[in-house]
Amino acid sequence: MRNLGRILGALALFTGCGESQTEPNPIGSTVTMASTTQLATSSGAPTSASTAAQSSTSAATSAPAPATSSAPLATTSAPASESTTTAVTVPAASSTTSALSSTSASSSEPGSETLGSEVSSVDSTSEAEEDLVQYAVGFHELYIHDECTDDNPADDVCAHDKVHEVPFTFGGDPTTNYDVTLRIRGLFEPTNVAGGMSPYPEHPYFQVGGTVTKTDYSQWQIRVAEPEAIYYLNHYPTTGHTIYKEDFEATLRVRGGASVVVRVEDANDRQIDNGYVGLPDRQQTLEGVTDGVVNGQVLRLDVLGVAVAP
Repeated sequence: MRNLGRILGALALFTGCGESQTEPNPIGSTVTMASTTQLATSSGAPTSASTAAQSSTSAATSAPAPATSSAPLATTSAPASESTTTAVTVPAASSTTSALSSTSASSSEPGSETLGSEVSSVDSTSEAEEDLVQYAVGFHELYIHDECTDDNPADDVCAHDKVHEVPFTFGGDPTTNYDVTLRIRGLFEPTNVAGGMSPYPEHPYFQVGGTVTKTDYSQWQIRVAEPEAIYYLNHYPTTGHTIYKEDFEATLRVRGGASVVVRVEDANDRQIDNGYVGLPDRQQTLEGVTDGVVNGQVLRLDVLGVAVAP
């Protein structure tokens, strides 16, 4: 009975502790911890009290922690992600693309324009040169053969027609002067021209203007109506029975639309004959022009270039 009384007393004490633990209290964690301590002391089980305290402390701190930390984490993670995307991904890609595009545009477009301009310039220049040369087509490959009209092997002269000429109209703009460069080749007898001008000291037989003093010798010439001029091709200080072989270049000035006459004229009907055999200056040829030796005298012109006169 005495033992039964002790057991009942202990149960009553345990029941009273349980009731005080469940009573609501704003600081429930503190009350719980105190009750647990009392239980632990009365029952003589410190380990269970320590475990309960740890459990209570863990419960008290773990629940608020996620609520407290999750909001800031969400707040910081969003800006971090947004900042990374904006600062690194978007601007970097956009900036790089723009720079490449700008570089490409600024380097390739002007380059293409420059190349287009150069090609266009070359094409335009070529076309312009071709057009200018076409103006002088009357000069090109012009050939005159003042041939013998009889055969007199005993003499170094022969009969011929006193005048041979090739007239044509120069092309181009009538308000523009053109400089025409010709290659002039010929087998000529000499004549003499006084008061003219020799623009090429190395080719004194090319004379611009002047008066013929030996009209009974053939005068090979180019007559240009505008600007008016006569270009003599066989001016020599003295005349005689000699055939001269010429091959030189000279530039003539011609107005667009001007009349041009290439001619040879003689006051008598006899000329010095290149076909004569027996003298060192005879039996000459013009390579690439005549097939072998030709009698009489010859002229060949070729256009080398045409330019607008300054």
